[in-house]
Amino acid sequence: MPQSTLAQALDVSVETIKSLESKRLRKGIPGEAMMEHIQTEFGAVWVAEDEAWMFVTKAGPLSGQNSELWRNAAFDRVTEIDALCAGLISLLGQVSDRKFPAASDAVYNALHEIAKKSGVGWKPGIGWGDRDFMNMDLAIVNVWRNGKLTGNPTDVVGFRRERNYRSEREVKSFQDLTRKPLDFRSRVPLLKAASVKPSSQSRSKRPAVDGSPSTSSPRPR
Repeated sequence: MPQSTLAQALDVSVETIKSLESKRLRKGIPGEAMMEHIQTEFGAVWVAEDEAWMFVTKAGPLSGQNSELWRNAAFDRVTEIDALCAGLISLLGQVSDRKFPAASDAVYNALHEIAKKSGVGWKPGIGWGDRDFMNMDLAIVNVWRNGKLTGNPTDVVGFRRERNYRSEREVKSFQDLTRKPLDFRSRVPLLKAASVKPSSQSRSKRPAVDGSPSTSSPRPR
């Protein structure tokens, strides 16, 4: 693969690829973030003991053919989205109150980056242009003593985190954003009902529990 094509696929500069290949950068070993990107994009994993790139299914050395098959692997969109939503609900539902704010912020930041890289919901110069993404905005609201907004900082007795928060000015500009937020508790029973068994030809690229990719048909989770 030409260096320019590889650089474009990994969203890095050609100089970065050249520096890695010549071992001037990180002794030729990509960083963790790039490793994950390479696995997602090409189905390749670096085996340190062999000092070689292998195909993710451990079917042998990486080749252009199996990499192309990986990139075009079939998937069931409904099952995949259902699985990710269920996993997210489970994760945030079980994390402790103490760690919840950090966990929710980490999820938000990850979605923010994925959306920008995928060109979904994000418009250059505008920001979030998608209603559901904009509803994720976080506002830290002052909690005032006796519930009275005095403007005196010493009367602030706490803070409250709010999503889908809009000032009066923003509400007038984004009337369509003021719909009632989805209560995730109503989603839980729907997850099982919405799960659809995909065709036998569908293949999931989601790693199995043991870390090796699953090559079986994805099942509702």
